[in-house]
Amino acid sequence: MLVFFSALLLLPACKKEDNRTRPELLASASCWALTKREVYNAGTTQWVDNQLQSCEKDDCYTYTSDGNYTKNEGATKCITSGPQVVSGTWALSPDEQMLTRIENNASFTFSVVELTAERMVLEGSVLGFQTRFTWEAR
Repeated sequence: MLVFFSALLLLPACKKEDNRTRPELLASASCWALTKREVYNAGTTQWVDNQLQSCEKDDCYTYTSDGNYTKNEGATKCITSGPQVVSGTWALSPDEQMLTRIENNASFTFSVVELTAERMVLEGSVLGFQTRFTWEAR
């Protein structure tokens, strides 16, 4: 009995390793939802929460294995006269450490801090501020 109960306690610690590549992980989620945005404060050397607007919380980012992505604004659009869906292309650097998205002839490159089937964390410069974005798969 002791062995049985010990095995039950240890079972949650066993986690199946996900051997998919980063491109496969990125394209595996049917929707990536932005859950957190932080800005780096060099004075305090801390990441500071930059609260999301309600209109950002229902956006859905979808990446496909052919290098395309879409951003659907969801039910609440931040710019009411803007398009419901914006599309572009994406690519990872050869070492899979940098993600570049191209949308409307504008290019954005981010360091990939974390990428699992459930969570993606990217960092990069946005309007001169070092910014960290966290997405969760839906």
